[in-house]
Amino acid sequence: MKLQTPSNVFDMTKCLMKLQEKYLESVRYEFNLSRIEIIILTFLHNNPSYDSARDIVEFRMLQRGNVSAAVDTLEKKGYLTRYTDPDDKRIIHLKLTGQTDDIVRAIEEKQEALVSCIFAGFSEDEKKNFAAYNERLYQNVMSHLK
Repeated sequence: MKLQTPSNVFDMTKCLMKLQEKYLESVRYEFNLSRIEIIILTFLHNNPSYDSARDIVEFRMLQRGNVSAAVDTLEKKGYLTRYTDPDDKRIIHLKLTGQTDDIVRAIEEKQEALVSCIFAGFSEDEKKNFAAYNERLYQNVMSHLK
């Protein structure tokens, strides 16, 4: 078995991102959302304790200006609200509104289908092993980023 090189890992990551975009394309069109708007809605739904534009920029490695523009658009569409942190007025939190319920549900359905596609033919043990290896890889990477 050939050892995975960083190039192989990056190529796989790009392919997974393209496949995810393909799976989410119908949601984008149905709700008239851009790719980055889908990313922001999904991030806020999945990470309630990371709820600022800065968090989205940092964890999703997106351009600050793009996130800012998308947040403005999502707010105008009524999909999120902003509020100031009571302890630190410099921090603006983002909160999804009830209008995103159908969108989030559609995204979750597509993501479940994507995971089923990716792990087709894998046993439960193989999926558990993958999750464990993936977590170790993540911890290794994060330890070197500090």
